[in-house]
Amino acid sequence: MTDQTPPPDHPTPPTAEGVGPVEGATPPPPPPAEPPGDQPVGAESPPPAPKSRRGLLISLIAGLLALALIGGALALFFLTRGPDKHSITVTSTAGGMKRDTAQEKKLKKELDATGKQFETQFKVTSAKSGLYKQDNTSRGPKGQLLFMGFRFKTPSEKNPANLVKKLRAIADGNKLKVTNVPVGDAGGKAICIGSPAAAAQKTSSCFWATRDTGGGLFPNVEGYDSKQMSKLLLDVRSDIEKTE
Repeated sequence: MTDQTPPPDHPTPPTAEGVGPVEGATPPPPPPAEPPGDQPVGAESPPPAPKSRRGLLISLIAGLLALALIGGALALFFLTRGPDKHSITVTSTAGGMKRDTAQEKKLKKELDATGKQFETQFKVTSAKSGLYKQDNTSRGPKGQLLFMGFRFKTPSEKNPANLVKKLRAIADGNKLKVTNVPVGDAGGKAICIGSPAAAAQKTSSCFWATRDTGGGLFPNVEGYDSKQMSKLLLDVRSDIEKTE
């Protein structure tokens, strides 16, 4: 037997260039672990998961349903409330003009007869009149304006067109000029009947009609054209006609 130490079963590998570990030295630490989820340099990231369109689709459907419900409610409202109803009230002031009640009393007989003739000629009822003082030269000649309001015996959507047709026939028979004029937001139809362009003196009277009521404005002085009178008609109508 010899005093030599037998070689180990598993020899220690050299650390570098065949040099074995130094006795008593601290072994080097292990390399750090790779962070989870990191991708190697140059590696492509996986494509993002596709987003669900279910939520967007549900929102669109809900919006369409809301619009449908609103539209249906509005349609039901207009169908169930029926057409507008109008009333005529001869007010103390209309279109910025004061009513001349004193002159109305003096002309009561004539005004009543005019109302009856209006009812017979146009097959209307409840004719009522009022005289108004027009003293603003920027609106037309100074003088009185006669307003005549009425109700149709039977409300109908055809009444405005039928009245206009009758007025046109009267105008054509007397060789007068007919002009369609605006009715504003109140609706219906409106026309003015005036003297021909070649007439020595111009004058004009204007009318409006709805399905149940109507009215006319007539000057007692010459010099009005359809444009001036139609503006006065709109102003007077806004004060005299009420929508229910």
